[in-house]
Amino acid sequence: MTQPFYARWAGRFLGSHAEEPPPVGEGERAAAIGAIERAIRERGRQKARMRWAMRLSAAAAALVIAGVGANAYRTRASGTATATATATATATATEATAAALPPPGSEGAPLTIVGSATGLGATISSGPGGVLALSGDARVAAGHRIVARGRSRASLAFSTGTQLTVESGGDLTVVEKGPSQVFSLSAGEIRARVAKLGAGERFVVRTPDAEVEVRGTSFSVAIAPAEPSCGSGTVTRVTVDEGVVVVRRGATEAQVARGEEWPTGCDAAAPAGAGAGAGASAGARASAGAGAGASASSLVEQNNLFSEALAYKNSGQHAAAVAAFERFVAKYPSSNLAENAAVERMKLLLADDHPRGVVAARQYLRRYPNGFAQSDAKAAAFGSP
Repeated sequence: MTQPFYARWAGRFLGSHAEEPPPVGEGERAAAIGAIERAIRERGRQKARMRWAMRLSAAAAALVIAGVGANAYRTRASGTATATATATATATATEATAAALPPPGSEGAPLTIVGSATGLGATISSGPGGVLALSGDARVAAGHRIVARGRSRASLAFSTGTQLTVESGGDLTVVEKGPSQVFSLSAGEIRARVAKLGAGERFVVRTPDAEVEVRGTSFSVAIAPAEPSCGSGTVTRVTVDEGVVVVRRGATEAQVARGEEWPTGCDAAAPAGAGAGAGASAGARASAGAGAGASASSLVEQNNLFSEALAYKNSGQHAAAVAAFERFVAKYPSSNLAENAAVERMKLLLADDHPRGVVAARQYLRRYPNGFAQSDAKAAAFGSP
């Protein structure tokens, strides 16, 4: 064998039989074991801290997600609640507003009358010097006088649905406008379609010698020349198209139904071949035309004086109004407007000079024991209706 071979063999032999390390003492063994245990425990604590950190991170992420969701929910809920509250408040306000508004045609609503004209010549006036052409839509008040001259016609539209037309040649004064709707026709003809009236309401047309009262009907009233054979010389003509009207003249009262006329027996006064209605219209135009008789002039004078008194009353000049009503009663004691003038005088005196008003009430009761204002007069004169 060569030297290198022995050298290699000797190396392998000596390497496999390396010298054993010296034995370790008990103290060193215990320290080594303690170090190993501490390392193992530290490694366990690190793993535990990592696990807790991961759990805390997951919990924090869950809290963030929950918070975002809660905020979104609160936002949606708040928006929904706000919208709901707004809608509720709006509905409540709408209902309250609707409840505060009176329904159309409810009781207590003020009566309005609007006048308009067809053709030229119709006028509206509220007293001396206040004559205006009736055009467009004019508000008509108590005391206003409507005159349809020439070929004109005047139409009055009431907020209640009533319609009234002053025919050509007509002369109409609004005496009262309220629960009692009272008119004075001194010349010509009117046609009316009266809406149904409520409790305590009246619709009255007064002529120089009669009073016509209705409660929801269609009728016409005209002034015609007096004929001894027609209603004992009355100048009033009434024709009823629908419903029933009551005509009062003096101490008599008559009901006129649909298709009837008042007074009866006036056909002979109409021209041959014409009905009573045609005769009434012709007579009405004649009474208002130029050259009419003295009775027509008297009617115009009565209407002018009564309108003057109403104008004073409506303008607040009560003393002048009382004087004008007194002049009317003294000058036209037999006029159909005399009673109304006495009532107006009584009311003004009761308001401004109560002792004189009591005297006026007693005077009214003596002259008109069954008059339309007897309840008010009795209350003023005796303290009871």
